[in-house]
Amino acid sequence: MVPQHIFHRLLLLTFWAVTSAPKYVRAVADAGTQIAAMVRSAGFADGNFAEFYVGGAKLPVATGKGFNVVVLGSDGSVTDNRTFQVENTTLASQMVAYFGSLDNGTIVMVAVQDDASVGLTEDLRRAIRSCGGLAIDGLGWRSAYALLGIKGGSAFAEELLPMGHGPAAVASAYGAHGIPGVNVTIWSAGWDDGNGAKIYFDGVHSDISVSHGLNVIFLNLDGTYHSSDTFNPERNGSAELVAAIEKLPMGSPVVVATQDDGHDGLTNEARAALASCGAALLSDLHWRSSYALIGIKGAAALAEAVSARGNGTVQVSARYAGAVGSFLEFLPTTITATTTTTTLPPQCGTFECGPGLMHKAEAWKISASSDEECCETAVPGIMSVVVRSAGHGNGNLAEFYLNGLRASTVVRRGINILELRNDGAPKKSMSFDTHASGSDGLVAFVDALAEGTRVLVAARDEAASNFTDAARAALEDCGAHLIRNLTYRGAYVLIGTKGGAALAERVLPDGTGIAEVSAHVEITEPDPSASKPPCPARSANPPVKGGMSGSQFQLDVGCRYALFDSAGVSKCLASSWMVVVGGSNTVLMTIRLANMLAEDAILPVRDGATMGGFNVIDIIIKDGVKVYGLARNFDGCSALPHSADCKAEINTAVAEAPAPVAGATRITLFSAQFWDHALDGVEAAQAKGAAWLHTKVAFLVQVSTWDIYCAGMKVKWCPRPELSDESLSDKDAMALFNNAMTPVLDKLQALCAPGQPAGILGCVVTTTTFQNPARSRIPIYEAYNNAIRSAMSSRSSETLRLVDLWVMGQAMPDENVLGHGSPMLNLWNWQVMLSGMCPDEDAAPGIVAQFKGELCFGDEARRNAEHMTKCPEYRDTCKSTPRCEPWECANSLPCTLEPVAGGPEPDTNGMCEAKVVLLNAKNNLHDVGVLCKSLWCAADMEWLPATLAGVFALLLIAIRYFGGSLNKLLPKRLNRETPSEVKTQCAKRSGTDSTIASGSSDLLSQGVSQETMVQSSTEVDHSGDGLSVAAPSTSSPPESQVEEVVIPIGIDVIASCEAPATTAPSVDAPDVKGAQQQDTQVAVEALDPAVVPEAMMEQQAAPLAPTRRKAGDKFPLGLARFCASMHVVIGHLYAKGITPKQYFFGWGFTWVPWFFMLSGFVLFTAHLRRPKEEGVFEYVIRRSVSIYPLYAFSLLPAIIFAKVLGHVPCIQALVAQSFLVQAWWPGWTEQALQSHCWFLSAMVFYWFLFKPLSRCLQNFSFGATLATMIALFALPWLVIVVPVIADQPILWFSAHSWGQTSTLLDLAVVFLKFNPACYLHVFVLGMLLAKLRLLLDEKAKASRNPRSFCLPMEFLAPLGYLGLFLIFALPELRPLGFKLSARLSVLLPLQAAVLLGLAGLPSMPIGRFAQFFAYFNFLENYSYAVYVFQFLGYSVWPERGEINLFAFLIFCIGTSVIIATLVQGPVQKWWKHYTRARLAVPFVLAAVLVGVALLPDANPNPDVAVFIRHDNRMLDTRLPLVDSKGSSMGLLMNPSLAVHDGRVLITARRHKLEVTLRNGWYNHSSASIEDQTWHSDVLLGTADLDVEAWARWPTSGEAPFQASLTPFFWLRTPENQRWRHLCAPEEYDQINNTLVRHVVTGPEDAKVFLHNGSISVSFNSLPPLGEESCSLGQDVSQMYLASEVSMDGKVDSIGRHLQCGATDAAEKNWIPFEHQGKMHFVYSPLPHKIVRAEEDGSCSDVFSTGFEPLAALKRNNSHLEIRASGQAVFVNDTVATPSLPRPHFLAALHIFDSKLKTYSHFLYRFSDEAPFNILQVSSQLLLVEAKATESPGKPFAFVSGLAVVNRTVVISYGSGDRDARALVMTLDRLDELFTCAGAMADHPGNVSSVNASAVGNTSSAER
Repeated sequence: MVPQHIFHRLLLLTFWAVTSAPKYVRAVADAGTQIAAMVRSAGFADGNFAEFYVGGAKLPVATGKGFNVVVLGSDGSVTDNRTFQVENTTLASQMVAYFGSLDNGTIVMVAVQDDASVGLTEDLRRAIRSCGGLAIDGLGWRSAYALLGIKGGSAFAEELLPMGHGPAAVASAYGAHGIPGVNVTIWSAGWDDGNGAKIYFDGVHSDISVSHGLNVIFLNLDGTYHSSDTFNPERNGSAELVAAIEKLPMGSPVVVATQDDGHDGLTNEARAALASCGAALLSDLHWRSSYALIGIKGAAALAEAVSARGNGTVQVSARYAGAVGSFLEFLPTTITATTTTTTLPPQCGTFECGPGLMHKAEAWKISASSDEECCETAVPGIMSVVVRSAGHGNGNLAEFYLNGLRASTVVRRGINILELRNDGAPKKSMSFDTHASGSDGLVAFVDALAEGTRVLVAARDEAASNFTDAARAALEDCGAHLIRNLTYRGAYVLIGTKGGAALAERVLPDGTGIAEVSAHVEITEPDPSASKPPCPARSANPPVKGGMSGSQFQLDVGCRYALFDSAGVSKCLASSWMVVVGGSNTVLMTIRLANMLAEDAILPVRDGATMGGFNVIDIIIKDGVKVYGLARNFDGCSALPHSADCKAEINTAVAEAPAPVAGATRITLFSAQFWDHALDGVEAAQAKGAAWLHTKVAFLVQVSTWDIYCAGMKVKWCPRPELSDESLSDKDAMALFNNAMTPVLDKLQALCAPGQPAGILGCVVTTTTFQNPARSRIPIYEAYNNAIRSAMSSRSSETLRLVDLWVMGQAMPDENVLGHGSPMLNLWNWQVMLSGMCPDEDAAPGIVAQFKGELCFGDEARRNAEHMTKCPEYRDTCKSTPRCEPWECANSLPCTLEPVAGGPEPDTNGMCEAKVVLLNAKNNLHDVGVLCKSLWCAADMEWLPATLAGVFALLLIAIRYFGGSLNKLLPKRLNRETPSEVKTQCAKRSGTDSTIASGSSDLLSQGVSQETMVQSSTEVDHSGDGLSVAAPSTSSPPESQVEEVVIPIGIDVIASCEAPATTAPSVDAPDVKGAQQQDTQVAVEALDPAVVPEAMMEQQAAPLAPTRRKAGDKFPLGLARFCASMHVVIGHLYAKGITPKQYFFGWGFTWVPWFFMLSGFVLFTAHLRRPKEEGVFEYVIRRSVSIYPLYAFSLLPAIIFAKVLGHVPCIQALVAQSFLVQAWWPGWTEQALQSHCWFLSAMVFYWFLFKPLSRCLQNFSFGATLATMIALFALPWLVIVVPVIADQPILWFSAHSWGQTSTLLDLAVVFLKFNPACYLHVFVLGMLLAKLRLLLDEKAKASRNPRSFCLPMEFLAPLGYLGLFLIFALPELRPLGFKLSARLSVLLPLQAAVLLGLAGLPSMPIGRFAQFFAYFNFLENYSYAVYVFQFLGYSVWPERGEINLFAFLIFCIGTSVIIATLVQGPVQKWWKHYTRARLAVPFVLAAVLVGVALLPDANPNPDVAVFIRHDNRMLDTRLPLVDSKGSSMGLLMNPSLAVHDGRVLITARRHKLEVTLRNGWYNHSSASIEDQTWHSDVLLGTADLDVEAWARWPTSGEAPFQASLTPFFWLRTPENQRWRHLCAPEEYDQINNTLVRHVVTGPEDAKVFLHNGSISVSFNSLPPLGEESCSLGQDVSQMYLASEVSMDGKVDSIGRHLQCGATDAAEKNWIPFEHQGKMHFVYSPLPHKIVRAEEDGSCSDVFSTGFEPLAALKRNNSHLEIRASGQAVFVNDTVATPSLPRPHFLAALHIFDSKLKTYSHFLYRFSDEAPFNILQVSSQLLLVEAKATESPGKPFAFVSGLAVVNRTVVISYGSGDRDARALVMTLDRLDELFTCAGAMADHPGNVSSVNASAVGNTSSAER
C-alpha cells in the first residue's frame, strides 16, 4: 500500500504537470478521480492579486479587495464565487451568513487580495475556521492568505504570510465524489466526575448502550455504524478487546469512551491494540480517569483526551471523512478537553502578555487568555519562553514567545530555529525545509553555534520526510531526546541549549493537535552603568549592531550612546535647520523629532504627514512652541520623475519660510521616494534656504525602499512602471539606482564638508529601515543597502556619516509595525544620530532610556492596529486620507524618551536574610464549608421533598374522594349526578345572593343579583420578567350558604341547567345568555327556574346526547391556566440558571399579559350580561377575596425566610406590598417580598378602573371594537419603534440589572416591566374581546348559516397555541426586543385567539378542542397556590445548582394541593365571614412585616467563628460593621481602615452573586445568555476613635468602634455619571451554545488612605461606559482613584483612572501610601514596582527593585503568583520593632498557588526612601478562611487593609466572599513575625522554603 503522504505528493506532481493549460476548461470529473486545485494570494505590497486554479487552469472569476471565495462542486466545477470587502460591515455580515449557509463537506477556496484585516471580526474568523482555516487569527495588515478547505472539516492546505513576505500559494487534490463522512463527538466521565459516557453522531445523541469500562464503537469504512461493545478489563480482562481490534480492517474508525473506570485490568496487549488505532495518551490513563478516543486502525488518532480522576470530564470531536480513492482522507476538526466545560479555552501559550509581564513557566498547560491567569511579573534575570508547533492539518504553525510577546520571526515549512542572545533577545532565526530540501543547512547552522547558546526549535507543516540522522544528532546536541519520534506532519518543539540539556521538549503525531512547551530561561542582564565607554558617534560609520534588553539598546562593541531628552535636543538644535529627505519611515522620524521639540508639532493627518499626503512640510519651533508651519502637496509630483514644474513649486514653498530667529529650530521634510526627488529637495534647500544656510544645518537622507519594491520585487502598484517592467534586469535596475544616487551624495559631500553649511552638525545617509521581510526577499534589500554602503564608502566622514538603520533595526525586529518603525525605534534612531551631531554636554545625565506613551512599542502598536482604539483622533480623521495606517496611528500619539539614572541604590539597612515559608494548606485556620444560602442544602436529597409532597397530596385527595367530595376534583363524566341531584343543584342557584366556585372557571349567572356575585380572579407573576398567572381561589357566599355553594359544578351539571342546543330562544322570553358571567376563576352564578324550566333541567341531566352542548359562558380554561402557570414557574427557574438550557423554557414570562387579558375578558363578560351598580371601593373589596388572603398568608413565611437568609427588603416596600401597591412605584417592585406577586398589585389597579372602563366600552359597535383592538395591539410597538427612530439600540432596556433603581433608565425599565399602567391596554383588550365575542354571537344568530361560524371557532385555539409554540421553540421567529415586545403586544393576537377559541360563542356548540380542555378544569384549583408559593418552595429545596426539574414540579403541584386544601379554603372563608375585620388585615400585616424586619439580623455566616483568641496579644474577630441598607443587598467583605482627625474611616465591599439565564442572540444566531451578575458596591462609614480602647483591643477582645456603612452613591465618573453600567466581559461556550456575561454592577475592593490631609479612596472596577457597549480591549478591571472624598456624601467624588498600568490587562490590588506629600502605589511586590500618581490619574517616577527571597521562591515554584494586598502604613517605633529598628513602611502581600487554588498572606516591610526596596517578609499569617457563597471551591481569605494606631496593628480582611474580619495584634507581637532567623516556632507544619540572601536589584526604568 502506498503511504498516504507519498500518494499526496504524486497527486501534487501531477497537478503541477498540467498547470500550463492555456485556458480554463470546465471539465466534470468522473467519480473516483482526483481533482487538483490551487489558490494564490498577494497583499497590496506583494502583488495585490487573488487567483484560483482547478485542473491546472486559472478560473475566470472576478476578484477584488478583501476575501475572495470560490465554492467548488465535487466534480471540480465552480458552483459560486463571491468577493467580500469586509471593511464594509454589511459585507462582513453577509460573508458570515454566507459561510453559515454552506453545507458541511463543501470545498471552499479563499484568497485575500490587497487587505482583509480591517473589519476582520471574530465572527468572520470563526466562519473561516469552520472551513479549516486555523491560521486566520494571525491575519495582519495586507497579509497574503490562501486556503483550500472543507466546510465542517480541516484544510487541505493553508498559508498565511505577513506583508512583505511575498504571495501565499497552496495546492492539493481531493476525490471527485466529494467529502462524505460523519461528525463524531465523544464525552467521557470517570466515577468521580459524572460517571458516564455519551456518543454523538452528526450532533445526535446515540442510544448505544454504555456501561462500566471501555465503551467501544466500531464504524464501517464509510463512517456508518457497524457494532459496539463494552469491555470491562477489571472484571473480564482485556483479551476480548484485543481480539476485536485485531479483526478490524486497516483504516477502520474506532470510538472509545470510558465510564467509571477503564484502567484496572487493562493489559499491555490491550494498550498496544488501542495504540494501533492512534491512541497516544494511554500512559496518562489512571484509575477512574475520563478518557475519549476517536481513532483509526493503522493511523493517527483523529482526537484523543484524558483527564485524571477529579479533574473533570473530557470531550473530543472529529469528522471522519471515509475512504477516498485508494487512500484515506482523515479530516480532524476539533479536539476539546476540559475540567469544567466542553470547550477547550485558548491556551496561555497563544496569549501575548502585557508590558512588564512574562509567561508563567508552565503556560502551555494552562487554558486561559488573560494576563492574570497566563502571565506573571517579569523577574530580573529570568525570561519566559513559549514554543508552539503544529503540522499541516493541526494548525500549520511555528511560534516563539519571549516574555509573553510573540517574536517577529519568519517561519516556513520544516524545522524553524530561533537563536537567542545571552540577554534573551533574538539573535537569528532560520528555517530549514527538511521536507523537500534536506537537512544539511540545519546541521551546519547548529554546528556553528557556540556552546551554551539557547535555541528554540519548532516544526511547521511537515518536517520529517528528509530529516536525516545527522540533523537529529545536531538537535540532540542541543538537549533533544524526543526528536527521533518525529513523524510525517508531526508537531515538535524544543527549548534547548547547545552542548547542554533541554529545558522543555514535546513531540506529537499528526492529528493530535498543537505541541507546546514553556520554560523560564536564565538570562544575563546587560550592564546599563556609565562604565561603558561612549560610542564613536561622529565616526564615518557609527556602530549599530547589537540587541535589545527590554527597552535598552545594547551594542555588541560594548559602548553606549548618549541619551537626549526634549531639553537636550532643544539645546542642541537651537538656531539650526534640520533638512530631512526620504519616504514614509523618514516621515515618522521627523514626527518624533519635531514632537520632541514641541508638543504635537506635526500630526500625520492635520499636517499632511501621511503616505502621499505632502511634498514639503516646513515648520519652525522656538521655546517649545511651533511658530510657523507649512504643508504643501503638489498634484503628480510624488510619483513623476524629475519635473521642472514640481521643482519650482518646491522651491517656492521653501522660500516662504521667515528669516531665522536666535534659538529657533527649523525642520523641513521633503517627500522623496526616489533619488531624483531627493536631489530636488537638497537643491531646494541649498538654493532657497537663504539666511537659514548661515545657521547650523544638518541633512538626513534615506532613499531606497521604493526602488526595492519596484525594480527588485516588480510590484504591480509601482508608480513608475518602467522600473517594475519585467524586461528590466536586476543589473540594469541597480545601474539606474546608482546613477540616480550619485549626484545626491556628491551634493551632500560638498554641503556637509567642514566649513560648509552642514559642516558643524553634519549629515546622515541611512540604509533602508529594517522591515522584517520574507527571508527570500532579504537578498533584494541587501543588494540595495550594499549599493548605498558602497557609494558611501569613499564619501563618508565625520561630517557625512552612514548610519546603517537596516542593521540597527535587526537588533529590535519587534519594533517593526508592518514595515515601519515604532516610536521607540525611531527615538533610538535619533539617539544615534544626535550623538554625532550634538556636544556631550547637551545630553541628559541619565543612562537608562525610559519610554512613556500608550503606543511607544511595536507590540502595543500591532495590538492596536485593527481597531485603533488608542488613537481615536487619528482614526476618525485618517478616513479623509488614502489609507489609515497603524504606524501613523502609533506615531500620532506622544511617546517620550526620558533618560534616568540607574536609580538610587537600594537601602539594605535591616534587610532580613530569612526564609520565605509557605505553610501547607492543611495548616490554614478554620477551613469552613460552603455557606448554604437556603433553609436546607443537601443536593442528593431532592427526591425527599417531592416524595413527601406528592404522597401527602394524594392522601388528601383520597380522603376527599372517600368522603364523597370527588366532584370537587373531577369532571362530571367521572362523577355523574342523578337528575334529581341536578335539579336540586340548579334550584339552589336561584335567588342566592352570592356564589363561589373554587373549581369552575366561569358560569351561568342568570336571575342572580350581580351585587352578591363574587369572582375569584387571582393572578400571579414572575419576579424577574413580569410574568403573571391567574390562579384559582375561592369566593365565599353568605354564611348561611357556605357549605352548600362551595361544591363546584361539573361541566355536565352546568349543561343540564342550560337550554338544549336544539331549542331556539323565544323572542319574548328572558335573555338566556344574559346569565353568563365570570372571571376565569370562578363564580358560579345560580340559575333562575323562571327562565330555565324544571323539565328542561331534568332533560339536560339525562346522559349526554351526541350533540355537544352550547359554549355558553362556562369557560373551560382550567387546563390552559394550569399549563400557563407551570410555564411561568419553569421560566422563573430558567432565569435563575438552575434548569436545563432549553430555549422553550425562557418564554414563560409571556403568559403574564394573557392573564391580564383573561381577567378583563371574564369580568367584562359578566358585566355585559348583568351590570351592577356599586361603588368602586366596594367592588375592589369584594374582588379581594379571590387573591388577598392567600397572598397575605404567604408573606408570613416569606419574611421569616428573608430574615434568616439576610434578604429583608426596605421598610417602604414591605408597607406598600401589605396594601398590594408595590407595583405602582418602580422603586418598590423589585425590592418586595414575593416580588413575583406584583401581578396582584396590578390587578387591584385594574379593579379600581373597571367600572369607568365598562361604561366607556359597553356600547361599542362591532367596527369600533375591532378598530380599538387593532390600535391597542399596535400601541406598545412604540417601545421598539421609538429607539429605532432615535438611532438607539433596540435592547436599550438590557442595561438594567435586577434590583437597581439608581438611574432613570433603571426606573424606566422597571416601570415598563411591572407598572400596571403599562399593561392597562392588555386588560382593556380582554374587555374588548368579551365585547367582540358577544357581537360575533349576535351575528352568528342572525346569520342564515350559523354553522359557518363554528368552523373558525374550532380552529382558533389550536392555531393560537401552534403559533405560540413555534415562537417559543424556533429562535428564528423571535420578535425584535422580545423582552419588552413579547410582554406588551407581540403575542397578544395569538393569546387572544387561544382565549376566544376556548370560550367559544355562547349560542354555538362548544369546540372539540375546548371540550377536551373542559375535562381538566379541576386543575385550576391549584394554579394560584403553585404560583404564590413557588419561590418559598425553592427556598427549602435542597439543591442550589441545577435542579431536578421533574422532582421540583411534582413538589410544587403536591404542595399546591396541600395549600389549596388546608390553607386557601379556610383563609378565604374567614375573609368572607369577617367583612369588617378584614379591613384591618393590611395594617396588621404591615406591622408584622416591619416588626420582623427590625429585629436584629441573624448571623449571616453561622459557619464562621465570630471570635478567635490566638494568644494574649493577638486575636481574630469579625468587625462590627453593618450595612445601612440591611443584609438583603449582599454580604460585607474586604474591609479597609484608616484613622483621621479622631475618626476611624472604613470602606468595605458589598457583594452578592446572581445567575440568570435567558434567550438571546450571539453571532447572528440564537443562544442562551447566562448573566453572572456580581452585585458589587463600595460602602463607606466612620466611627469615633477611642485611642485607649484601640490599644486595649488585642488584650480585651472588644472592638473600639461600631460603624454603619453607606453605599458610595456619590461616586461619579469624570462625565459626572453614576458609577454604573460597566463593561461586561463575555465568554462563549460553543458546545452548550451559551454566552456567559460577567456583569459587575459597581466598583470593587476599595482602599481608604490619606493624602495631604484629605481622604482618598482607590478601588478597582471594570470601566464605566455609560450606556454604550464595551469597546474592544476594555473588558478588564482597572484601578481608579477618588480624591478628597466626603465620607458623608455631601460632596460628589470623581473616580479617575490611574494610568500607570496596562489598559488591556486586569489591574487591581495596588497598595497606596504617601511619601513626602506625594501619592505612591506599590504596583507589584515582585519586582517591587513603585509608581507615583497624581490626583488626575497620571503617573511618573517608576522604581523597580528585586527581593531575592521572593525571586528564589518564584523561580523554584513557577505556579506561585505573588501579588499585593491592602494599604501601606508608615512605622517608626524602634522600641516595638526591634527586628527593624528604623523608619519603614509596613504592607501586605499574598501568594496565590495556581495549582492548589489557595492564598497565603504575608506582611512585609520596605524602605521609607526611594527606591522603596523590600527589607523583610514576615512569616505567613493565619487567617480564618471560608468558601465562597454557594461555591464548591476551596476556602480562602484575602487581606484588604492595614492600620496601625497606638501600637496596635489591625489587618483587615475578607473571609471567603462573605465576612469582614480583622487580625488584631500588638506591634511588638507583629515584630515577632519578622524574626530574621526564620524560626517558625509558632507556625509548625510542612513547608516549602527557600533560603534567601540580602539582595535588592534596582531598575527605575521599568517598561
